[in-house]
Amino acid sequence: MRTTILILTVLLANPLVHAQSTGVDEQLRYAHSLSAAFNAAAEHIGPSVVYITTRTERFVQRRDFFGRRLRPQRLLESGLGSGVIIGADGTILTNNHVVEDADELLVRLSDGREFPARVLGTDVERDLAVVKIDQSGLVPAEWGDSDALEIGEWVLAVGTPFGFSNTVTAGIVSARGPSNGPIHDELSKYEDYIQTDAAINPGNSGGPLINLDGKVVGINTAIFSQSGGSVGLGFAIPSNLAREVASEIINNTPPPRGWLGVEMQELDASLAGTFGVKPDAGVLIASVVPDGPADAGGLEPGDIVTRFNGAEVHSNRDLVTAIHDGAPDSPAKIDVLREGHKRTIEVKLGNLDKYLEDRYGAIGIEAETITPAIARELGYRRLEGVLVTSVEPNGVADRAGLLPDDVIVGISDSPVTNIGELDAALREGGLEAGVRMRIIRDGRRGYIVLRR
Repeated sequence: MRTTILILTVLLANPLVHAQSTGVDEQLRYAHSLSAAFNAAAEHIGPSVVYITTRTERFVQRRDFFGRRLRPQRLLESGLGSGVIIGADGTILTNNHVVEDADELLVRLSDGREFPARVLGTDVERDLAVVKIDQSGLVPAEWGDSDALEIGEWVLAVGTPFGFSNTVTAGIVSARGPSNGPIHDELSKYEDYIQTDAAINPGNSGGPLINLDGKVVGINTAIFSQSGGSVGLGFAIPSNLAREVASEIINNTPPPRGWLGVEMQELDASLAGTFGVKPDAGVLIASVVPDGPADAGGLEPGDIVTRFNGAEVHSNRDLVTAIHDGAPDSPAKIDVLREGHKRTIEVKLGNLDKYLEDRYGAIGIEAETITPAIARELGYRRLEGVLVTSVEPNGVADRAGLLPDDVIVGISDSPVTNIGELDAALREGGLEAGVRMRIIRDGRRGYIVLRR
């Protein structure tokens, strides 16, 4: 007994042991305080997060062995997503791709009540939508300042991944700004996305990304994954942009946006070297839409835009923002480098919203130019063409049998390697008599005929 007492006395009197014990206690207190912060933020946002289910009616055209059309088969497709309440009157913000083409919308609140919803308006380019339920007295979320976010700051993603409601995942802000990686091309072209390693999975789309104060700093919108699940690469639309777009939709006052009619590409180190410029020297024009504003003004593929109306251009986001902020039909002065020489080109901007309404309206599809990154995602080492991303039900393309993920490589006898060439080929008309389209589907090449 005396020996035991002596050993304990020595251990307690040892300053090293005491310091280690104190250090562990401090770490535990910090861990508990962080856990409490997560819990408080989750409880704060909880009543403002909703679960959205959709139902869409589709008619699938099938053919028999001899290629004859069978009676269209009616299918009911269901989808799920998340949303965040932004008005006590039942106004909810979510992603456009959550509600797009849905015939029915159902919103489930955090307390389990369910209400049918209607779409007030959408912004397709920014992938945002506002929906409304007939219910008052709801708890709107508080907006945070996305511009104040810092790399490494803690954030929580809240939503209904795979239908599991009120799910919260934690992570940090991994990066800001457009990505040059193999992510959906629209992310790098349009907005200053927030990248996070907080787990975002299917069903999280439209839900809020919040800071430790429980305030919304982003709207979860996309993930990069080769398996369909989270791999720590999630993207959210900044709250300052989302709040502005939501206000425009609710007030029905979206400002008209300028359109230049180009596809642009970031100058990475290897590409910039081939032009003899620095990586941040400007933005490369990859292609020009025939008969668009840029084409009419004299811009050419290979031009490097360095200034737009006097403002320096270093990234796709700089240029896209400047173009969109320009009023349709207004003049724009564009400084470019062409084969190492400086030029100033004057262009009259077009109307982006009108262009999007007209684009491919003749056949009813949405599509995008295949980049090397998209080609790799599709399993090709090298592929040129246009990827079909959606097909309008009962449109010309749908009736012809064109499907999402088909790759368009030719119209009639003309090759199609980008959006501009597809635009030009479709504008030539001939749909009444029939237009031959060459496509690649699941690695196999073939033809379909487009006809009104």
